[in-house]
Amino acid sequence: MASTQLALEVQERLRVVAHILDDFDEAIKFQARHEEAKAHFPGEIQKLAQERDALKASIASLEETFQKEKVSNQRARFAQKTADDNQQKEIKLEIESLLERKSELKKSHEIRMKATEKEYEGLIAGKRAERTLEEEALQTARNDREEYKRRAASW
Repeated sequence: MASTQLALEVQERLRVVAHILDDFDEAIKFQARHEEAKAHFPGEIQKLAQERDALKASIASLEETFQKEKVSNQRARFAQKTADDNQQKEIKLEIESLLERKSELKKSHEIRMKATEKEYEGLIAGKRAERTLEEEALQTARNDREEYKRRAASW
């Protein structure tokens, strides 16, 4: 039984070695094909490598440009937001100024209206006084005429 066990272990190890030899053989064949292709197309491989390097450089350049644009756009958005905020502040200040001016004009108008009202009241009072004086003068004239008629009648 020990010999059977030993035979199985040997057989398993031989299978593993055979598998390793197959892999090694494949690697040698691949290396040979690679060397053959390299010898057959030396310019093509170098050309493909140059194209790969050029593409990598182009991608790096595009990424750099993208990052610069991203930063530039962020700065532009910040500048625009700042400008918008400043404009809103200016508009707010202008509105406040206009409201203050409106209030001042309203007060000024009220003062003028009161002065005009007092002036009209003064004019009306003057006209009333004038009318009263005229009425008194007319009454005095009537009384004088009545007195004159009475005196004339008694002569």
